[in-house]
Order: sequence, then structure tokens, then C-alpha cells
Amino acid sequence: MEEAVRNISYDTVIAEYIDKLAKGIYVGTARGLLYFVNSGFKYPIIASRTPPLVDIFLDGSTLELISFWPHDGHKMYCMGKFSISRISIMKETSQYLLLSIEPHGEMEKVDGKLLLLLYVNKGLKESLKLILNSEELRSEEGESFVYSTLFSF
Repeated sequence: MEEAVRNISYDTVIAEYIDKLAKGIYVGTARGLLYFVNSGFKYPIIASRTPPLVDIFLDGSTLELISFWPHDGHKMYCMGKFSISRISIMKETSQYLLLSIEPHGEMEKVDGKLLLLLYVNKGLKESLKLILNSEELRSEEGESFVYSTLFSF
């Protein structure tokens, strides 16, 4: 498996998060988990006993995720950016959305896919479905990467 690992510090992620809160298009916050799946194995990217909060932002034709959580006294964090055209809904219930993300951009040579499980309320679920089904937003291929203290591309 080829990886293009970004080395993004905690301070950089905090600065990006504050910038997104101040100037970005905030979609919502949900508890969630993110995994990379390859050959039947799951590799955690956002994972904790209690799913951490995941803040979701819209930037042009991409969705951006930022999450922070503690683990054994360590500061864990994840930042990801994915083209809306490469995100699809695998399953939805009244309590969650399971999204599949095809590797693209910096990750296009990666064999596997990302699975994002978001525990959403009705309003956030409808907003995400509107965004993901928007032909205008799906028309462009955006930048893509994911960086986590657990596993990165």
C-alpha cells in the first residue's frame, strides 16, 4: 500500500480548525468514526471507545472533517478533505449515516476505501444528503487527503 503521509502538527490542526470556524462554511457536528478498509482489514483513522465529535465544513466541492479526542493522556486528532463527487451514502438509518469515500487526489493510488460513520440528528443528515446529492458540488474533483495521529495518507 502506497502512502503519501502528511506531517501535520497539533498546532497546525488547531489553527486550521479556528480558521474554519471563523471563515468556513460550517455544516455541523456529529459523533463519528473513520476507518480505512483494505483487503478485509480496518485501520482506524478516527477511533475511540466513545466516538469523538467530528466537525464538518464545506469548502467548494469538498467536505472537510476535523476531530480531536483524548487517548491515554495523548492529544489525538484528525483532519481530512474529500471531494464530494467521491463520497457516497452506503447506509442510512434514523440515527446514522455510513459514507464510503473513494481514494482520490493525494490518495488516488491507494488500494481500498474510507468508511465514515456519523451519528447524526435529522437536520444534519438532511443537510449532508443535500450536499452529497448536489450536481453543482459534485461536478468538480477537489483536493483530497487525510491526516490522523492513528493512520494517514
